[in-house]
Formats: sequence, structure tokens, C-alpha cells
Amino acid sequence: MSRLILWVIKLYRRRVPPEKRRRCLFRESCSEHVERVAREYGGWAALKALLARARRCRPGYGFEWSTNNEVWLLVCADGAKIPAARVSKQIVSEYQVLKAHLSFSQLE
Repeated sequence: MSRLILWVIKLYRRRVPPEKRRRCLFRESCSEHVERVAREYGGWAALKALLARARRCRPGYGFEWSTNNEVWLLVCADGAKIPAARVSKQIVSEYQVLKAHLSFSQLE
């Protein structure tokens, strides 16, 4: 089964151009994560990892700040909290823009 999963991931990467793929919340994309799990633990574990990621990732997410606004977490749709070190660079940029906007709004 892990061979089939790895083949589907390979096909996905060949057929779907990067600009058409959904933006990933995690530093390790869903396909990278599932590929790694399939190689290390097998097909069933990879399917479980895929379902867990899909449940966490969509339909939305938010940010949770500490009281001093220096430490933040990504809060996934299922309520899971992800530390900033595991979040994709695109989402980190979004967080920085949001934080700057909130800081600016507080000055007004």
C-alpha cells in the first residue's frame, strides 16, 4: 500500500503545478509529510497521517498570542495548536502582517 501512496504523491507533483496547489499551513507540506510517514511507517500510517492533516488544515485557522505578543501558535480548524517553528513561511508572513496591523491599530 505504501508504494501506491508514494506513486499517487509522485503523480500529484507531476500533474498539478505548484501555483495550482493549496497553500500549506505547515513547514512540511501535506504531501511531504505523508510521503515521509509512508516511507518510515507504511501505508496505513500514511493514510492516518493524511486524514489527520486534512482535518487540522481546513476549513480555517487562527492565531493565538501569548500575553507579551512574542510567542504565538497557529490554531488549526480542529483546535490543535502548532508552534511557530512548524508553520510554513507563507503563514509566518501572514502572521507578521496581522501583528503589525494590530499594533498599528492600537496606536490610533
